[in-house]
Amino acid sequence: MIVVQKSSPINGILSRRVVNRGDVVSPGTELFVVIDPSSMRLEASVPSESLSELKVGATVDFTVRGYEQRFTGRVDRIAPAADPTTRQVPIYVAIPNTGGRLVAGLYAEGRVVSQSAEGLVVPQNAVCLSDGPVRILAGVWVQPGATFELGSDENPSSSGTISGGVHATDPAGVHIHHATINGGLRIHGGSGPFGPPFDVTWNAIEDNTIHGAVTITGYDGFWMGFLGNHVSGTVTLSNNTLIDPDGNEYVTNTIHGSMRCWGNDPAPQPGDSGGSPNIVTGPKTGQCAAV
Repeated sequence: MIVVQKSSPINGILSRRVVNRGDVVSPGTELFVVIDPSSMRLEASVPSESLSELKVGATVDFTVRGYEQRFTGRVDRIAPAADPTTRQVPIYVAIPNTGGRLVAGLYAEGRVVSQSAEGLVVPQNAVCLSDGPVRILAGVWVQPGATFELGSDENPSSSGTISGGVHATDPAGVHIHHATINGGLRIHGGSGPFGPPFDVTWNAIEDNTIHGAVTITGYDGFWMGFLGNHVSGTVTLSNNTLIDPDGNEYVTNTIHGSMRCWGNDPAPQPGDSGGSPNIVTGPKTGQCAAV
């Protein structure tokens, strides 16, 4: 018996053995399948209509059946021809597999990220106004004295999506209408009731869908409204002092969580909005118990 030792051209682990001792093989016969677990490849298809946005190196965000976490990879190759039946274009995605967590042969579902962006920063005392729609991927950061406005209460169309949350420190005003906010909203402090660009300052968080907690505390402006929002998370409104007697209008919200209010002057109220009591699945405590 002649013993022939064969070596794999790559480092890896034996995934499948096709032949056994004593089998007769011919040149070209598959003997074993060796997998390098440090790197995987995802084979997928994308609609031909998306080709203009697709390029080698683009990030792919996906999930794999059996895993709770999300994974990312990069487009390594785009097929030169579409499938004649589906008219979709095959792509091949390189996936780092540090630690060997992913197992080969599973089904995955995801998307190609066609664009990316850093967080939107509104610098100190600056003004950023937009009717939308916008898509912000890494949060909005409003610096002292700045004003950020997205959408309008006069236009019910969606003003866009903000992922990464909204974060403001001592702003002149934050005005967001008809947006989806992923990551919650936090406003701390203010810059006084009077000033540019509108002579008076205010916060208006109205008719948004907010995934995450909302905290607005210590705002010292002319007026503030938190109206008509759908929130998944706890809402905390505290120590907000407004000049307008109709300030601190906190009504017509649907909150899947608790609503906590204290130290607000004037106390939370419907004001002239004509709004209805908040629907809150958790407890309404402090000043919020009245609205």
